Amino acid sequence: MEYYTISKMNKRKFEFYEEVQGRFVNILEGLELYTRVFSESDERSILDCIFDFRDRAAVIILQMIDREICQGSLDMTSCIINIYDEDCIPPHIDHHDLLRPFFTVSFKGKSNILFGKEIDIVGSVEFRGVVEIPLLVGSVFVLKGVLKGNEADVTKHCIPGCDTAGCL
Repeated sequence: MEYYTISKMNKRKFEFYEEVQGRFVNILEGLELYTRVFSESDERSILDCIFDFRDRAAVIILQMIDREICQGSLDMTSCIINIYDEDCIPPHIDHHDLLRPFFTVSFKGKSNILFGKEIDIVGSVEFRGVVEIPLLVGSVFVLKGVLKGNEADVTKHCIPGCDTAGCL
């Protein structure tokens, strides 16, 4: 990859003040935009990698359709890849506007997914939920959402830290 010199890269901070609890605060504090970070050849290289991944991922999707894990009519146009080494995915509820179902495919290492209306934070990457389900290597976990259940729209979920590197 080519790297621009620092003098060519631009950094912009943002300010916009709104009243919050009786005082004006910069609601955009902490946002920064960096421009001219990647060259055109960097962009081409990154996009080539992404499109190659998309094409390879199509094979996984076809396997999931063949095994009747998902329907062929689903519009799978987005993908989030979490690669972690003793890291975690903190407790959260996915926004209801995100298309369902979500598929979590576990590669490289076994991990657990926790569920609960409330999930306790025990340590920096440790959590306690009321339900803990192991995600074995090569498994597919489906969060269907409000039409088929409450798991994606009501219940919090998280992935605590793992002893081995993993990819979800």
